[in-house]
Amino acid sequence: MLVCLSSKLYSQSISVTASLDSARAEFLRNAKNINADLAKGDFARERETVYEATIASQNKAYEGLAGELGDCKKTAGSLAGTLFETKDKLGRETNKKGAARLENWLWRGAIILGIYAKIKGVL
Repeated sequence: MLVCLSSKLYSQSISVTASLDSARAEFLRNAKNINADLAKGDFARERETVYEATIASQNKAYEGLAGELGDCKKTAGSLAGTLFETKDKLGRETNKKGAARLENWLWRGAIILGIYAKIKGVL
């Protein structure tokens, strides 16, 4: 009976030791997982800081480009006004030049008619 009790106690002792080893192994596994998650969290925070800095620099660039766009629109508006004035002036000058050419041809025709009339003795 003593042997039976002894073997029963020994088997319980082994199962308790195995249970402790299993709990210890599970604890270590969980600790490693937690440590890995913490490390991932640190890397994520670092990446987040880098991303935030990148976003801030891109926002500054965007604001600069938005200001430049406003300046370009103002310049385009003034250039459009200048273009309209230049085209209007060109049209007026073209009309004056056409009228001057017509006047020259009329004078040439009058001179030719005058010379022809002198030759024929009409005048």
